[in-house]
Amino acid sequence: MALGPSLLGDDEPPVDRDLSTKELKRAGPFLLQPVFVLKDVGYDDNVRFDTANPEGSTTATAGMGLNSLLLTGDRGGLRMYQEVDYTAFGSENELNYWNFLSRARGIFLMRKALLSLENDYSYTRQRPNTEIDQRVRLRDNVIVTSAKSLSKGRLGGSAYLKYETLDYGSDELDFNIPQNRLNRTEKSVGVAAELRVLPKTKLIAEGIIGDIDFDDDSEGRDSDVDTLLFGMEFDPSATLQGRFLIGSTELVAPARPQNNIREPVGEAELSTRLGSRSRGRGTFERNLVFSIFQENLYYIGTYWTAAYEYFFSRRISGELMYGEGTSEYPLEATRGGPDPFQGLRTDDFTRYQVALRYRVSDLAAFEVKWFHLERDSNDDFWDRSRNFYGFEYVYEF
Repeated sequence: MALGPSLLGDDEPPVDRDLSTKELKRAGPFLLQPVFVLKDVGYDDNVRFDTANPEGSTTATAGMGLNSLLLTGDRGGLRMYQEVDYTAFGSENELNYWNFLSRARGIFLMRKALLSLENDYSYTRQRPNTEIDQRVRLRDNVIVTSAKSLSKGRLGGSAYLKYETLDYGSDELDFNIPQNRLNRTEKSVGVAAELRVLPKTKLIAEGIIGDIDFDDDSEGRDSDVDTLLFGMEFDPSATLQGRFLIGSTELVAPARPQNNIREPVGEAELSTRLGSRSRGRGTFERNLVFSIFQENLYYIGTYWTAAYEYFFSRRISGELMYGEGTSEYPLEATRGGPDPFQGLRTDDFTRYQVALRYRVSDLAAFEVKWFHLERDSNDDFWDRSRNFYGFEYVYEF
């Protein structure tokens, strides 16, 4: 007799997606899947995202990864993933960089609960947020321990403890922005309750208590962040798939009371089939994002996208995507120079994307795309635009 829930029923998916054996090949006690990635191969007309002297360059990112799973009977398993990427620029060699990604998650199944311990580590070079235009090195280490009920009734719940360290650096030769002001440790506790109101629909309520401890104590940026969210989740087999959450976040910075705020927040990722040959997708996000712009501790970021994908055949599809966003800074900013500015900075973002996809097989996909990104600020000094033309290819062995 099995001591816990079956990992893989005859017709049912596993109780946790990290226990799925789909596309994995056995190698001794392990199930493995090598991955080859070739992405963002093309031309970027503004690689430094600069408005005064935009510089274009060809670019490409290539990498290899290994997805592995070690099952422990009906008691759970250990999922691991490692990937190494290298990004090169044709005419801006000083921007070349390596990325390292690693993830490990152990899962223990009980009769009515799932326990897990997860570590996500990344050492990447990227733009930290919408206000920093240079790519900076980020060492991000996340440890999460969680528990989730496996009851088949209408009520369910989950909880987690999260510990994350973010350490920013830079190997840009001409970079002088004090990005280390963003170095911090984030600790949070989250609890969620679920109520299944229909066979494929759940109501969700989630509460999160967070403590933000910045490395530099001299600026008084340490904060307490409490979030309460309500929403719905739809089963992948439903007509409408995905989830959405809306609620509010309260941030309290004891040493900076002028930055205290309670603000509506939310997130959503939904998709649905439109007729027999097309699909619509939409995303939404509104949150507080930590900032290093003058005396602002954060800005309020609101972003949404809408996409329409048409399937010409089972393997070939085309997609049109449009998105907008706004970054709003709560404290007044002042900038001198020949075109001075004083006021509350607001940045508006617009993004267009056109993509053509060819699914070579269930394990391989090829995509050709063009996207345009534009930032239009009420302080013209921060206006930027960028175009990228290229393709990417992912092959899972």
